[in-house]
Amino acid sequence: MESNASIAVASAQSKRKCPYVYALAYPESMGGRLFYVGRGIGHRINAHEREARKGEMHNPYKVNVIRKLWVNGEQVVRKKLAFFDTDEEAALYEIALIFFLGSLTNLTAGGDGRIRGCITEKTKGEGDTNLQQLLDDAAITVSELSRRANVDYRTAKKAVESTGPIQRAKALALLHVLNELLGTSYKLEDIDGLEID
Repeated sequence: MESNASIAVASAQSKRKCPYVYALAYPESMGGRLFYVGRGIGHRINAHEREARKGEMHNPYKVNVIRKLWVNGEQVVRKKLAFFDTDEEAALYEIALIFFLGSLTNLTAGGDGRIRGCITEKTKGEGDTNLQQLLDDAAITVSELSRRANVDYRTAKKAVESTGPIQRAKALALLHVLNELLGTSYKLEDIDGLEID
């Protein structure tokens, strides 16, 4: 099957933050072919371009395609294909797409890693989360979180790793950035392991 198979783009689900499967593609001016399929939650779809900008080479094939697009004055086309209630459902869809589309830059057959199911107002308080999980969902580093929250790196790292108390204002600043990126509304009391001075 060709990699440029037509796939309907999914619409957002009533502000729920659910696992989704996405594709990265060439722009129409370069054929529009898909070159990567993944799954995530929140802003995961944007992580690959950050990886290419920072020079990280977890997947050199994908990073080289992204950089080639930029050199040619083009941008990556990002498409969220489908939303799911559970990670297991998303993983199965990701695996199937990678298998059937072929000719992608993916290094594995998919289904790797683990993400949470839907985050909704109903389920949010049922199982508290920690800052590391939110950081992973937002696909940003501690360094980027500290910069965006205007909190020193050591304090941000201490909060994410739950290794000691931090000032309430700094904790609120870190959580505000993560809530903004993920479209959630966690409060300090929702966060496991966060010690406040």
